[in-house]
Amino acid sequence: MTQENLGVDLAIDENGDLIINNNGDFLSVSDSDNMVQAILNAFMTEKGSLFYDENYGLDIGSFIGEKNILAKRALIRNGIVNLFSNEPRISKINNLTVEEDSNDSKAVVINSTVTLIDGETIEVNNLVFPYFKPSSDITTITNEKQRSSSITEVYTQYQIYNILGVYLSTDTDKTGTNYFTGGNVDKNKITLGTNLPSTYTDVIIDYDTIDVVYSSSKITQIIDERQQSFNGTTIEVDYNIYDISSVYDETDEEKLLNLAIDASFDFNTITLPQNVTINGYYLITYSTKEIEWYLKLK
Repeated sequence: MTQENLGVDLAIDENGDLIINNNGDFLSVSDSDNMVQAILNAFMTEKGSLFYDENYGLDIGSFIGEKNILAKRALIRNGIVNLFSNEPRISKINNLTVEEDSNDSKAVVINSTVTLIDGETIEVNNLVFPYFKPSSDITTITNEKQRSSSITEVYTQYQIYNILGVYLSTDTDKTGTNYFTGGNVDKNKITLGTNLPSTYTDVIIDYDTIDVVYSSSKITQIIDERQQSFNGTTIEVDYNIYDISSVYDETDEEKLLNLAIDASFDFNTITLPQNVTINGYYLITYSTKEIEWYLKLK
């Protein structure tokens, strides 16, 4: 098997830094060593984070903070299967497991064995990443200022571990209504138990978020981004969508018809449940996130 078939690339260490020899030259890797490095690179890249190839990488960073249960690990495994299946230099997956780390119930271990197109078998084993962090690594955020996306929904800047309260921004002493009581959370999305006075209400939020050593994630809410639908069935926004709250025709001044209901999205493209005016303008409220995370080798 030639280097052209399996590729040649610059060598990087486990921290993602280029490796330089004593002469000041960059080291390279080729053949099966390059494939091992390529797999590790794909594992360490959050899917959708590369603007030139949004299908590259894995979406397992989004599972950090979730319960370490079989169903969640199965979803991670499915993502890896899809990654391997889209790698033309891999001909067969021989073994792939995503298990709870025997030394740390708050982490998972990935083991994989694949056959390359030249018939060689390689192993990428004992990859560990933190799945959950103990209470000592929980940070409490107080008085985070946000503006609700509706009378029932508001987003936080970081993923929520435990919600403490949502109050009107004018209620600085927090003696008034806790609008969260009776509500629920999904990652950074809060569905309130009590309706706010109006859409786009300024609130302050107290909540706990998890500090993960190998992950830093920031979620930004974007309100009323104005975009056109050029074909009447889809709308593209400026950033990859983490969650979508609403899509309104800008002529719908009272915002009576939320087109985001039953709509789907993929990266930065929204597919609408019904045809809309071609070249019409729409106001979209959604959240986007930036995330970086790193695996470590045992």
